[in-house]
Amino acid sequence: MFCHPVGSIIGNAHYENYLLIHQNVTIGASKEDIYPKFGEGIILYASSQVIGTCNISNNVIFAAGATVVNEDIPANKLVFGQSRNLVLKEHDGETINKFFVR
Repeated sequence: MFCHPVGSIIGNAHYENYLLIHQNVTIGASKEDIYPKFGEGIILYASSQVIGTCNISNNVIFAAGATVVNEDIPANKLVFGQSRNLVLKEHDGETINKFFVR
């Protein structure tokens, strides 16, 4: 679902069901032309970026401005910050359940 996709760049990544994209999101390849893989129940808030060799597990929320490059993210996490200095926090799924009926 594209909530407000203005300025977003959505690359040829692997996407599962239940993906929500806000404005200025970037999903792209690394210089090796390898794209991310997304599980189910993903929310990317404004200006978040996922680039390169990334395996994103189920039920992950990317905060506004979060940038992940060539890193894996485990399930049920809130992602803040930028690669090498990422902050991952647990979440209870309430936000994801507001958007997706599974």
